[in-house]
Amino acid sequence: MSRLTIIIPYFHDTPTAAFEETLASVLVQRPDGVEILVPNGGGYSDPWETDSDGVEFLPLTHLNNPIDFLNEAIR
Repeated sequence: MSRLTIIIPYFHDTPTAAFEETLASVLVQRPDGVEILVPNGGGYSDPWETDSDGVEFLPLTHLNNPIDFLNEAIR
């Protein structure tokens, strides 16, 4: 079980470069045992294959409300 979960949402209008910079920064700075969840409502394809680094993408293209994204990630 993780001590900490970081949620980084990716919406349909999220600038990809800004998202990737944020994700890269979190990956470099995170301590051991941290889980990273990405509620993915924008169809991000993860070209960097960060799932091998412990990033879990939750496909949520059916949702469009930021609160719904966070609630689904928390669930």
